[in-house]
Amino acid sequence: MAGVTVKSPGEYFQDDSKEDSLWEWINSSGQGVMGFEFGSIPDECFNFCLTQYARFGVPMSPELHEVITVGGSASFYFADVIDPYALFEGVSDVNMTQDWAYVAYKIFDPRFPDKRSYEPRGEQVETFVFMPGQAEEKFNFHMARPGLDALPEHHGFGIRDVLSGDYRGDEGIFESVSNAGEAAIIEACTVVGPDGAPIVDQRRVESYFELAAWAAYLWLIGPESRDWRMYRHEVMQTAINYGECLIVDHEFISPKYYSKFDRPPQSCYLCGVQSWCVEHTQIMNHTGFICEACSNFDMPKSGVTNCGTKFCTFSPCPNHPYHHLGEKGAFAATREKGYLLDVARGKVVQSALGSTPSFKQLGI
Repeated sequence: MAGVTVKSPGEYFQDDSKEDSLWEWINSSGQGVMGFEFGSIPDECFNFCLTQYARFGVPMSPELHEVITVGGSASFYFADVIDPYALFEGVSDVNMTQDWAYVAYKIFDPRFPDKRSYEPRGEQVETFVFMPGQAEEKFNFHMARPGLDALPEHHGFGIRDVLSGDYRGDEGIFESVSNAGEAAIIEACTVVGPDGAPIVDQRRVESYFELAAWAAYLWLIGPESRDWRMYRHEVMQTAINYGECLIVDHEFISPKYYSKFDRPPQSCYLCGVQSWCVEHTQIMNHTGFICEACSNFDMPKSGVTNCGTKFCTFSPCPNHPYHHLGEKGAFAATREKGYLLDVARGKVVQSALGSTPSFKQLGI
């Protein structure tokens, strides 16, 4: 975030200010993830934008420098405030992944000396990975295809919406520049109209700002901004330094503090089965998900239980006593204990209209 000191990932556990994920951070703090302030872009970005005006032969005088600041700010504002996940959609050198849906994670909390760990639920986890060379590739790709329309579709549209004032209380490009800046851009974009009278070419005005926005976007996603992004964004810093980054329950975590396993999240950490009976439990100083069979180990079955302390008809589970029967295993289990058995034996009567069942007296 803006103004923070770059810290080791382990220290993130001790920072109480990091209490929100990317969207929630913005909603609760009222500022972007990187703490960007509209109207102020990095000097390196400003200088890069200047080179692009020169590249395309677009006049750029000191009086027009506000155009670069405002136009460039639109791209930063979009990527930091409007869509804080935009930079992780395959356009820079860190991507957001779907690993959280396929991989189980065990988080080690360095705040405790007993090395306690826990396994988070999938919905608590966001996963990011470093993509070496991708920033260079995307930067070169877009350098050869100038203009907002050549950017990923919703990125170009989103930046243009910021320029038009859709996201900032109707504060568009002219509301964002000083009177002197407005006068300078009007002068630069005044042309002779069809009747010979001078008119302001509105499309030329927009192009001035859009060129700055496009150039700033390229700088932001490219290799030249890597150090700046790492300083401003914990996900960037952690993923680039360590290869991956997790956001778990609003904490930024590096691979130094987690292990991952090739089994689905919320599956049994001992046998890997993913079934309805898997529950979140604590064993010693570890919390994780465990199934009925593994949680009860070799405990003798009692009553109608066939796995752990529960009766189960999910025969595809390798722990099921009738797993070897395949699909027929479910029928074998229900023949031993199923609701229809109770109905057939007169214990339960279900109304034909589907209303609340009535129970026969059971010798009470």
